[in-house]
Amino acid sequence: MAPITSFLSEEVYQFFPVRTQDSVFLLDFPKTNPAWENPQIIEEFSRLFKLREEVSKQLEEMRQNKVIGASLEARLVLQTSGDEFALLSKYKDELCEFFIVSQVEIQQGAKNIVTEKARGEKCPRCWYYSELIGSNSAHPLLCPKCAGALT
Repeated sequence: MAPITSFLSEEVYQFFPVRTQDSVFLLDFPKTNPAWENPQIIEEFSRLFKLREEVSKQLEEMRQNKVIGASLEARLVLQTSGDEFALLSKYKDELCEFFIVSQVEIQQGAKNIVTEKARGEKCPRCWYYSELIGSNSAHPLLCPKCAGALT
């Protein structure tokens, strides 16, 4: 925390019962656990980041053409096959947040990225668009994810 919240970190450190240095800024950065290194995940995410670059270019074109104002107003249809289809399927539940769009659909086929306006209405809590707004009677204005968080 020290590089980001310098004054707070220093003040907290002064109350540590056991200190090895006079200041938090004289400490070494913690060493990462070697067990956390995972070359497979590094390779998977480098592929995902390359795909996100392609998606971002198309979203920017949509913004410039005034089709959308923000990326959450977009829906992606990712058509792909083989290893890339398997990779996207593995992370399908996180792809909306990764691409910062409201909806992502994965289809098998020749590689193609289709960007379009999101379907449904905008949730006033999370700003994601959903076709299921109002499906929870206790929270009729919210998407299912937000309604679940409040229940």
